[in-house]
Amino acid sequence: MFNLKKYIPIGLAVIIILLVLASYFFIFPKYQDYAVKKKELDIKDVDITAKEKYLPKLEIVAERLSEYANQISIVESALPFEPSIAALSNYFQKVMSQNGLILEGLDVSQLFIKSASEESSGNINNMLFSATAVGSYDSFKSLLLDIYLNARVIGVESFSLSSADDLLNYSINLKTQSYNMLINTIEE
Repeated sequence: MFNLKKYIPIGLAVIIILLVLASYFFIFPKYQDYAVKKKELDIKDVDITAKEKYLPKLEIVAERLSEYANQISIVESALPFEPSIAALSNYFQKVMSQNGLILEGLDVSQLFIKSASEESSGNINNMLFSATAVGSYDSFKSLLLDIYLNARVIGVESFSLSSADDLLNYSINLKTQSYNMLINTIEE
């Protein structure tokens, strides 16, 4: 006759071994995936909580900045994000004609060329250009004053004068600035 009691310990051992193998190959990897996903979820939860706390601060700052909209627009026009050659040319034609000078030429070929020293200057581009004009000395002084009082950051690097009949010829080397196209993000 078949003695079942004799095979019970072997059956229990086989069942225990199968349970250990099943948990090692099936349950333990699922637990590891669960633990990783839980850590990712906890990190996302902390990130969301931090952003929820930061959002009211940003709203307060935005309200404060809206009070200074006029001043901010002046700064943005002084240091534009995207410098426009057409706007620069129009400005110089206008300011020279208002001061009684004739704009003969505007050389913008050096406008977007960076020197090695400017590569590390941060978020500001220095842009060089030159203008040639004809007119009286009083008109030239008035032009320099207008450039100095202009909201846009334009500096006179150098100028030269030459005489032709009753009028003077002026060659002016100027420098303006703009923000770099790639702006670093501001972090808290």
